[in-house]
Amino acid sequence: MPQKKIFKTMIWVTGFSVLTRALAFGFRIYLSRVLGAEILGLFQIALSLFMLLACFSASGLPLTLSRKTAENMVVGNTKRAHQIFSSTLITSVITAAAFAIIFYIFPGVLSVLFADDRAGRIFLFLLPALITTSVYSITRAWFWGRRDYLVFSSTETLDEVLKIALAAFFISSIFAFPQEIGLAIAFVLADLICSIVLLVMFFKKKGKLVPPAHFPEVIKASAPITGTRILSSFTTSMTALLLPVVLVFHGMTTAGATAAYGRAAGMVMPIIFAPNSLIGALAIVLLPEIAALRIKKQEDKLNSSINNALLAATFIGGAFFALYFSAGQELGLFLFNDIFAGQYLIVASILTVPMSINNIALTSLNTLGHEDKGFYSNLIGLAILAGVTFGLAGPLGIFAYFAGLIAYHFTTLIINLFLLNKYAKIKLTSLTKIPALLAVAVVALLAGRGVYYILDNRISNILTILVIASTVVLSYFTIAIGFGLANFRKWFRLGKSATAVTVD
Repeated sequence: MPQKKIFKTMIWVTGFSVLTRALAFGFRIYLSRVLGAEILGLFQIALSLFMLLACFSASGLPLTLSRKTAENMVVGNTKRAHQIFSSTLITSVITAAAFAIIFYIFPGVLSVLFADDRAGRIFLFLLPALITTSVYSITRAWFWGRRDYLVFSSTETLDEVLKIALAAFFISSIFAFPQEIGLAIAFVLADLICSIVLLVMFFKKKGKLVPPAHFPEVIKASAPITGTRILSSFTTSMTALLLPVVLVFHGMTTAGATAAYGRAAGMVMPIIFAPNSLIGALAIVLLPEIAALRIKKQEDKLNSSINNALLAATFIGGAFFALYFSAGQELGLFLFNDIFAGQYLIVASILTVPMSINNIALTSLNTLGHEDKGFYSNLIGLAILAGVTFGLAGPLGIFAYFAGLIAYHFTTLIINLFLLNKYAKIKLTSLTKIPALLAVAVVALLAGRGVYYILDNRISNILTILVIASTVVLSYFTIAIGFGLANFRKWFRLGKSATAVTVD
């Protein structure tokens, strides 16, 4: 893909991604104010089990389909691409339907899984979305592999818009059922509508449902990714289910523990994931490019693409780290009117850097055919996550949740970078500049904190945030560009030239 087209594509993908995340973020704020921390925590607990089940049918298969579609498009094998699409769609839908049927037949098991029966009721209303999510994820992945980013990105935005509109309708006072049930209904209907839209677009773009084939190839490639997602989601679910119980054991009330988890997972973490709007756009464009370069065996371009993407991810993650650490307290008060959310955000800000870099590292590792290696790194990281979270819940309280996540992301990042170098033979020249970028982030952070202490309680909350943000961004960009640590043209070049091996 020519450089100008790549840059234009990234603008489109980033625009939709930022819009989607902004809508989701605003939606979280709305829900936190309308439902409260406790109800939001209950929905988050029910959603965590739903996401665990969705991993079986809608995680590894879409990623594998997108890569296989991109590879087959390079060699012009459209028939094989359609066969793999049919195989992944059938596998995903059957798996999702099986889980839904089991829980509807044996709903009593939910009383064992959920300490609060309300979470179990929410989960039962969410279950139909397992099937629609499968159709949605698989069909979007087909467009991703074809590099049809407009459909791929716009449907995600449509899904978020529908969820917001339907949720506002179904949690209103005109309905007799509880608000959390209305939220679950909105979730399912939004997914259903988007699935229908995607299928219509699939056939309009000359997609075909053909007799499925290549099941072994699909399962072999997707199994490690699915396993990774399942383990991650399982850990998230167990944390949602058990951490409030552990916190109660260490002295918190049940309502207090649920609210604390609601703040951490339902308020703070969506803010922490904000860099993914940019990093995710980069990864979306990067995956088909890497798959194509791998098939063409253009190793110099491959190395250049991955290293430049790693530096871009570091730069973005560092900017958010400096901003959140400096203005976290004020952001928590402004967005949620909750002082505790602000305190949590400052601690959680450390996550933005390893999470951003790891997004690119793991995408690259999976796309290069080393999905099994990513599975093992995740397994190690999750063991550390569980140990730190539950081991430190006594002395740290809810902050053990963030300590575990920080340990997980740093551990898996180190392992994934090692695996990229050892098994994928990627020369990680970017590692020489990452420490310097992080040092610039710390300088910007200190400048932001200095402004915070000067302005604290002297001007309004929103003005304080704006001044801190301006100070952080200005100092961060000025120093990084001034010392030659930021080169956006080369970062988003994505292997345009075979001679573009030097990372700037």
